Amino acid sequence: MKILDRYILKQIIIGFVLVLASMTTLVWLTQSLRMIDMIVTKGVPIRIFLKLTVLVLPNFLQILSPLALFAVSLFTLIRMQSDKELMVMKAVGMSTADIMKPLFGLGVVLAILGYFMSLVLIPQSNTDMREMKWQIKNNLSHLMLQ
Repeated sequence: MKILDRYILKQIIIGFVLVLASMTTLVWLTQSLRMIDMIVTKGVPIRIFLKLTVLVLPNFLQILSPLALFAVSLFTLIRMQSDKELMVMKAVGMSTADIMKPLFGLGVVLAILGYFMSLVLIPQSNTDMREMKWQIKNNLSHLMLQ
């Protein structure tokens, strides 16, 4: 891997992680407010509430990761264009395909992770969440306390 490829990949990965973390946090906060009702009405412990909200995260990550990659790629390439870095890279002989190679590689890795999440993580987390909600709904200990 060339030095310029690592430079572009580093710029994209740092931005991707930051944007994905902030978008996920924002969506997680809005969705966790729906589950607060379980704490209040059913007396669910915070530990179970956090586990339920973590089980929802693979669904969000599958949707948000391509959006974050697109936004960060666009931002990074526009910044590199305005800083004249792309012009310098083309002047030293890099083609457009050479410049885009790290982006395509990251896109392929993200697609593989998306398939893994779609085929393994999301079905497992949905099953676990349904089971936990059923246990919370049918737990008789909180009814005894009331």
